Amino acid sequence: MKLQKKLNHGTVIVNAVESEPILSYNIQRIESSPMKLIKGLLYAMKAVGAEKGIIAIKALEWRTAFSNIAEEEV
Repeated sequence: MKLQKKLNHGTVIVNAVESEPILSYNIQRIESSPMKLIKGLLYAMKAVGAEKGIIAIKALEWRTAFSNIAEEEV
């Protein structure tokens, strides 16, 4: 992270969009533990003072990637 000061109302964006088929393991990692991604985003937001967080993911993949979220311990 290259940041010199707090964002104060900024936004942290997680780019989970896979542009190459060989990178499909990223979605598999999110599927197996979606809360790790969400907690990581929250930690990053806190670290930089961001008010918002966005997870960018392909429309066809988000349901699959986050399908286990209810089963995972928070």
